[in-house]
Amino acid sequence: MIIKILLLAVVFALAVSALRIKKEVHSGAIKKIGFILLLFGGILAILEPDLVTYVANAVGVGRGTDLVFYIFAVAFLFQIINSYEGHKRNDEKITELVRKIALMEACEHYKKKDTQLNTVDNNSN
Repeated sequence: MIIKILLLAVVFALAVSALRIKKEVHSGAIKKIGFILLLFGGILAILEPDLVTYVANAVGVGRGTDLVFYIFAVAFLFQIINSYEGHKRNDEKITELVRKIALMEACEHYKKKDTQLNTVDNNSN
């Protein structure tokens, strides 16, 4: 019974932490629903472990432990793909910002040269 209380406390703490992070980061509704379903599944598995074995047998998996492992393997792969897409988006944003900064610096450089040339031309006259 103590392990169930500890596991539920950990799941609750992770949920609060993850939901706080998700508010700051853009995430789609499907991702949020999947996360919530995973949380409820974890809570249910902690409270009723025999139900996990029953569901595993119903879907053709021998043990509940194996089913939990498969679910978390798929969730882990989803997270890897999601992280890769996020890094790719960030790289594209950084590239765009670097290009804009380079163009701004080039404009400033040519404005200074143009100002210097105008000053030289005015002094020549």
